[in-house]
Amino acid sequence: MAEFSHRKRVPGARLVWLFRVTLVQRTLVSAGRQVPGRSVSDLRRPRPFSDRYGYDRGTPIERYYIDRDNRDADLHADLNVPGSLPVGSFDYVILTQVLQFLSPETALANVWASLAPGGVLMLTVPSLARVDPHDPGTDFWRFTPNGLAELLHRLGMPASVAGYGNVLACVASLWGPSVEEISATELDVADPRFPLVACAHAEKAR
Repeated sequence: MAEFSHRKRVPGARLVWLFRVTLVQRTLVSAGRQVPGRSVSDLRRPRPFSDRYGYDRGTPIERYYIDRDNRDADLHADLNVPGSLPVGSFDYVILTQVLQFLSPETALANVWASLAPGGVLMLTVPSLARVDPHDPGTDFWRFTPNGLAELLHRLGMPASVAGYGNVLACVASLWGPSVEEISATELDVADPRFPLVACAHAEKAR
């Protein structure tokens, strides 16, 4: 299941933001911001600093590249069910870190059908991530930027695709330090050999 929210950030535009956040993650986002900074100097360890993606320490590393802080969901639907979204209804769809839990072809076709002519899909997927600790049985996929581009091409969705991250961001995402514990200068380095997330912008023909 995914949560949906209508937000009119652009005058007259119909926006739906698709995302998946568990109650545990919401609690840790709030609590983690109150946790004092901790040392992440000891890297010779078999377990991560955080088992919660860094939520218990602050902001998870992949959140640096993605903003999904949306608490106003007013539509709920299963993207694996064709037709669960209203056809041709949205000017913008923002789908962040959800596709790995779904049937990618079915979900993307569903989302694409929900866009009005000229509508835009903004999509992010993990290129590297641990298995979800809350729903490991439904965490199926990881996508390189090239793999995401190929998937969208096969579905007839014209898109531009890019990867974001570097080896430090990838390692930090697995170890669990938060954004607040790593500098923006370090996170802003883009290394195509080590994408943490893959992002796509697709626009439907008018």
